[in-house]
Amino acid sequence: MMDVTEAELLEQGWRRGTLEIRVMVEQGGTLREETTAGGGTETSIAWSFNLSAQRLLEVLVAPDLSQLIPATTSDNDRRTAFNRSPVYMKPLVAQPIPRGQASYSKQLSIDSPGSDNYSHLQETTQGQGDIQSLRIANLRPSFYGQGYEFELLLSYNMLMNSTKVAQPVNGAATHVEEELPVEESLVMHLFPAPDLHVLESYPFALPTSSPSDTSSPRDVAMDTFRALQDAAAGVTLIGELRPGLQWAGEKDRLTLSYSLSGNSQPPLFGDITGLATRIEPNRVEVDVIIKAL
Repeated sequence: MMDVTEAELLEQGWRRGTLEIRVMVEQGGTLREETTAGGGTETSIAWSFNLSAQRLLEVLVAPDLSQLIPATTSDNDRRTAFNRSPVYMKPLVAQPIPRGQASYSKQLSIDSPGSDNYSHLQETTQGQGDIQSLRIANLRPSFYGQGYEFELLLSYNMLMNSTKVAQPVNGAATHVEEELPVEESLVMHLFPAPDLHVLESYPFALPTSSPSDTSSPRDVAMDTFRALQDAAAGVTLIGELRPGLQWAGEKDRLTLSYSLSGNSQPPLFGDITGLATRIEPNRVEVDVIIKAL
């Protein structure tokens, strides 16, 4: 059944269309280290995390997907345009479910023949599961740079199987097996490359006179902008903020693409073991393709 908003948008020239989301994560690392302390210790680590997710949704799309911000003379109209999404999402409950899988593996081995306690420790972990949810929210033109911004929200589960072996210097080895279900989420707030000219041209509303407000909307935006600049320069990723979202628009098609590789990206799943290694490969890709039918 068509809701009131959907009917009104169709009368205004919006079209029926699709929105496809694709996400790919490929991470891993290895470490082989030898020390002479305590009679000598050899540590070996190898881990990997892979995720692939897709979802195709039915949406309504704007009359012209090639326009980022239409020409306006009023500050109010310009603010409205920055908060207008190029798509209208139908209720997700009636939409096709996401497809995809996530997998994780880790092998950790520590040999200490000169130790007073354990001469060998080994841990092997394997996990695999399915994508449970995948959607985007708050898709709109960004005032932090030339293009769009949106939030990516993804959740998945995995059944983890681990085996731990500990060989003491004296005595029999202990062998422990565990099976544990886990539920994880991945949230990213994607932005275009930061552009101060775009931010300076945005007509921020005047701050309220409330004494509890210690900073203006522009001050808050500048804090976010500086964090995006640091992330874009490869200094660090701040929370969920990820600059670098690219866009290409035609009347009937809008493509949003994000890709990041390199060592500035921390492990997206796993324990502190992954931080001990150089992360390679270390790649994340997100694509959103909007089409008018």
